[in-house]
Amino acid sequence: MAQKVLMQTSLRLSFTVYKPEVPPSPKTTPIVVLHGLFGSKTNWNSTCKKLSTNLKLKRDIIAIDLRNHGDSPNLNDHNYDLMTEDLKGFIEIEKFGDKVSFLGHSMGGKVAMRYALLFPEKVQHLIVVDIAPVKYQRVKWVEHILTTLTKIKLPQNVDRATARNIVEKQLKSKIKSKETREFLLMNLISAPNGSYKWKCNYKVLQQNVHKVIDFPELKGKFEKPVLFIAGSESDYVTKEEEPSIKAHFPNYNLIYIEGAGHNVHTEKPKEFIEFCTKYLDGT
Repeated sequence: MAQKVLMQTSLRLSFTVYKPEVPPSPKTTPIVVLHGLFGSKTNWNSTCKKLSTNLKLKRDIIAIDLRNHGDSPNLNDHNYDLMTEDLKGFIEIEKFGDKVSFLGHSMGGKVAMRYALLFPEKVQHLIVVDIAPVKYQRVKWVEHILTTLTKIKLPQNVDRATARNIVEKQLKSKIKSKETREFLLMNLISAPNGSYKWKCNYKVLQQNVHKVIDFPELKGKFEKPVLFIAGSESDYVTKEEEPSIKAHFPNYNLIYIEGAGHNVHTEKPKEFIEFCTKYLDGT
């Protein structure tokens, strides 16, 4: 199967740069951080700061909002070809160098893997967090979350704390996981007219949910060392997914962090930072 040639887009993705206290070490590549579904660059603020401090080989760290998330543009389609096009154009427009390194979680991990498979010469390091290069079958759960968001009665003319409480009570009746509810509530923002709205483009995500759980097939391999970090309590990366990982990333190292679920970086931040630092510093 022929590889798809991606065209550079002019989409301006929102991003935050975390610069080290001293200039980046020679010959290092910047680290581009890609969030998961319903996430944003803000979710990675603490992790990016800690990673920047811990790295011996100092680098710039760039956290991005992918399309239909955070402060990046809301568009009418959402799939991995488009997100990879967005990323390619972003890196070239912002002139981050000939090569970059990636740290991608969940949906963002799939975007990073796809970029590495299409442009292996442009990627130095790749960290993939609690996701594999496979099509998942958990569409009903994602659809349930998106349907829940559409049915929430958003408050008006109340302060933020009150608004969160009102929405949280509604979410609680549909979503049992407190962690998931708190994560979703990070998307609740105030609108100019005194009302509230969801920051993620949930309507477009709902229309494209089958594309989000997919991983369009690509031939080729990324031969450089790749670090996969998964949570021991998560079921996103199991022995069933390992053959697909090995097929695309033969020089991979899969690490499970004990006691962590899908959001490994927030549930076990110390261990997560230690593994990332060792891999990126080459120790």
